[in-house]
Amino acid sequence: MSEFVFSNRNKYYILCVDDDQSVLNQLVTQLEEAFGDLCLIESAESAEEALSLFEEISVARGSVLLVISDQVMPGMKGDRFLELINTRYPGTHKILLTGYAGLESAMYAINYADLDKYIEKPWDKEEFLATVQRLLGPILETRIPEGVFRMREALQNVLMFRDLPLTAIDLIAEKLQLVQFPKDTFIFSIDDPADCMFIIKSGEVKVIAGVDENDEVLAYLGRGSYFGEMALLTGEPRSATIMTSLDTELFMLTKRDFEYLLAQHPSIAVALSHVLSQRLRDISIKKAGRQNKIICVLNTIVQSREKTLVVDIARRLVKETNGKVVVLESGGESPELLTLLNLKSKHTASHWVVENIDKIHEQELMQILPGDMDGVKFFFLPEADQPPLVTYIIQLLSLFKEFFNFVLINFSLTTSLDPGMIKTMEQASTILYVMKLSAEDDSEKSLECLKILHREYAALMKKVEIVVVRDTLQQAVPESLYALIERHHLHYLRLAQDAMPALFIKEPTAMALVSSPKRSPQITQDVSRIARRLGNVSVGLVLGGGGARAFAHLGILKVLREEKIPIDIIAGTSMGAFIGALHIMGKSVDEILDISYEHWKKVSSPVSWTLPRIAFIKGKRIQHIVHEIFGDLLIEDLPLPFFCVAGDLVSGQEVVIGQGKLYEAILATGALPGFFAPVSFKNMYLVDGGVVNNVPGDVLKKQGIDMVIAVDVTPEREVYLVPPIEQETSAGTANLFQKLIRYAKQLKFRYGSILLPRIIMRVMAMEGLEITRNKSRYFDIHIKPNLENFDLFDFKRLPQIVEIGEQTGQQQISKIRDTIHALKR
Repeated sequence: MSEFVFSNRNKYYILCVDDDQSVLNQLVTQLEEAFGDLCLIESAESAEEALSLFEEISVARGSVLLVISDQVMPGMKGDRFLELINTRYPGTHKILLTGYAGLESAMYAINYADLDKYIEKPWDKEEFLATVQRLLGPILETRIPEGVFRMREALQNVLMFRDLPLTAIDLIAEKLQLVQFPKDTFIFSIDDPADCMFIIKSGEVKVIAGVDENDEVLAYLGRGSYFGEMALLTGEPRSATIMTSLDTELFMLTKRDFEYLLAQHPSIAVALSHVLSQRLRDISIKKAGRQNKIICVLNTIVQSREKTLVVDIARRLVKETNGKVVVLESGGESPELLTLLNLKSKHTASHWVVENIDKIHEQELMQILPGDMDGVKFFFLPEADQPPLVTYIIQLLSLFKEFFNFVLINFSLTTSLDPGMIKTMEQASTILYVMKLSAEDDSEKSLECLKILHREYAALMKKVEIVVVRDTLQQAVPESLYALIERHHLHYLRLAQDAMPALFIKEPTAMALVSSPKRSPQITQDVSRIARRLGNVSVGLVLGGGGARAFAHLGILKVLREEKIPIDIIAGTSMGAFIGALHIMGKSVDEILDISYEHWKKVSSPVSWTLPRIAFIKGKRIQHIVHEIFGDLLIEDLPLPFFCVAGDLVSGQEVVIGQGKLYEAILATGALPGFFAPVSFKNMYLVDGGVVNNVPGDVLKKQGIDMVIAVDVTPEREVYLVPPIEQETSAGTANLFQKLIRYAKQLKFRYGSILLPRIIMRVMAMEGLEITRNKSRYFDIHIKPNLENFDLFDFKRLPQIVEIGEQTGQQQISKIRDTIHALKR
């Protein structure tokens, strides 16, 4: 060890620890050359010697700014030594040297020693000195500004500049200008003149093949990526539009500075030519896939067990989308969550990640983050004031969004909305507001922050989806909730009184990675449905109206259930809504057929008919029959979201019903004009939905459903309206009785009561067919069973109709699977 000579520089030290003298000499030499005029460079051959040296420096009132330690040494290993240094001297920066493959020791140091960097031997001198410069720059008065070093590190991650000498990179760094753009801002548009290029420091942009944000997205670019260089070289106008998808910081290089750099370093042009040719190949064959998504969770549930609902949603996201998912946990420690993940401390690598946020590579991040057996990774945010979340959240989201398909940020919402939450919500694709129904006062209290969003942040409210946790079906949803958000943004998680522990408590295990907890079937169904909505892989089923022909839906539903096709929502019109509602209630095919036979007899009974002042069927009679089937069950109490469509005679508009008493909705959507009286509903006069939208696939698309399966049972031709051609019998062979029979048949066809419903329904069907053709663009799968040989009133042939539906469903199952698979790419 060298003698201490305390001068102006002797209060700062860098300490190198390695049992290999040649390595120590190399480290000391390189550090002396770069920083010898600013601080003293000391060395030790073991951890024990280094600890003694630390004490001597401390007694002399000096400060070790940085310790660089080997891992494999006699006695105490490097990772344990750095853990001890972190405990005794928390202000000291730490670098771990590793001389072998593998990250186990580095991960230990990151987790428990607050490691700043690990470097593998042999190291790159320039990168090594740049790392030391970054760590010491804020403390020492260095010859090169800290900002230039940060730009240098950013430039070295750019493929275009990676192989350039350090002098060239520093020259480029001096010319760069830092510019900022908020989310959803156009940086430039196609055909604009090219006067600069950009390098992404943090954030994300999307490359659009057009002038509008709804045009085709060619690619998403994250940190370290660059754009605008092709037009800068060629002098031609911009070939695409660039728009930010996060708050974004960019390094801008102007055309003038770019030309100067090319003149000074021709090697830049050579490197750029190789990159351009590769970029052209990539753009020509690659289209943007599923955009990685940020989901901000505002969790108002205070019970610790129930907080882990976010973990369960994350796990289902992995299963339902085949994507990579990370959960960012904020707020205080949750012992249940730490136990669930088998973690001792929530501070795993958090400070190290935040401090090194601009340089972390995917392999480092994946190794550092703890995960479970379902594939979900976890990151615990540092405490709010170390440093404040708002100061680094954009860079953090940019980092995680680069490597994960879904980033869930879980905020425990017990007080108010702080700046970090607001900034996160601004960047998020979806804001998931989680609340639990309990006492009326408590439910209103859990809505306070939602009301603030509604009142003060209207733009953010457009992103909000609400998960309402209900212990029992008897818990009423506050009317104030419906005033804040549209019905299709509400998702219910239905729990039995004793189901919560089964959802969140894991089984005992000795494994380091914890398996998924057991769940009740209803909870699993609800959480999976919520995950599919968040993951943009939701599937909706639309069942069109059509009298007896609508029973083909039963066959298709049977196939979908047997083939385990997930259905997240059902919408229907008229008889399609009737069958869909019974299916959601859990009725089997045979049960639905029995219910239909029994109640069709009641409807067609002479007791039900009356003089047609308003309708042929008595209003109270049909109301009693439908109420007998569905009772007072509420639509929001169904285990699956349900909507049906009716037409309003007053306004002439389509009406979508998604809440309230189910039997009233079924009455309204099936109120066939002339046969059933219109239904009075909230100042409207509702009739059969077939008048306005017989196959309402557009309703589901507008509600955000990603894939719509539409079943249309209305045939293009109505053959039963064509009178049968009877062979004329000769006058000599037809007796009087036969002539009377034939005449009676003609009268029945021409004037019989069965003719009027057919005409009314066919007139509706003709208009409905045209509406369906116009709206078929909203259908991802359009199923149309061949039902021309069945009558609207063929209720005696329902089993045959069901069979045709089943056959048609089997024919479509491969196409359905392929379409679902395409959503997950």
